[in-house]
Amino acid sequence: DRYKNNEYIYLGDTINIPYGNKSVDEIVYLANKMIDFLLKENVDIIIIACGTISSLVEKLKKVDKKVIDIISPTISYINKSNYNNIGVIATKSTIRSNAFNKINKNIKCVECPMLATLIENDNSDIDKYLSIYLNKLDNIDALILGCTHYKIISDKISKKLNVKLIDMSDFIKIEEGEKSSIKLYFTKIDNNVLGNVNKILKTNPDIKFVEL
Repeated sequence: DRYKNNEYIYLGDTINIPYGNKSVDEIVYLANKMIDFLLKENVDIIIIACGTISSLVEKLKKVDKKVIDIISPTISYINKSNYNNIGVIATKSTIRSNAFNKINKNIKCVECPMLATLIENDNSDIDKYLSIYLNKLDNIDALILGCTHYKIISDKISKKLNVKLIDMSDFIKIEEGEKSSIKLYFTKIDNNVLGNVNKILKTNPDIKFVEL
């Protein structure tokens, strides 16, 4: 609901997800192709709304536009906070990038290789795997949702783990614009994608296919 008065161009690489189990080289290659697409759309700012790509932001191509990742501002917030024992759940690639090691508190990181895919497909095994992953965490006062998919099941996480949940998207700060619009592009469009868009946006916006 923040920054409503902006013109947004969203690109979802639905044909290649999940990114979390791919190699670093493959993730960087795909991310750079998406950056190229957005540059052709003449955007002013590129927001990397993906924890896995954000964890590798330093390896991405350098461009003459402002690039905002979601991990850096989250780390800044945590380091200034009163939380001392921090849990992190994220994809395998994100955890193994050691991006969260810049946190100057006690941290416990847990790889969740199945979770994003299960959420994307609204799979009934979510609760089963979520319990397996969260059972590896104890004595924490805050939990970072290290993948943007996890916000969708934040209610399930709260029921299993009674701690403060840190949503990385909360720390993105941009200027408010004057015009509100959104264009959605996906590399694969199916009923699952359409359902997720409707669930998140509560509307049926114009959706276009793009081949990277």
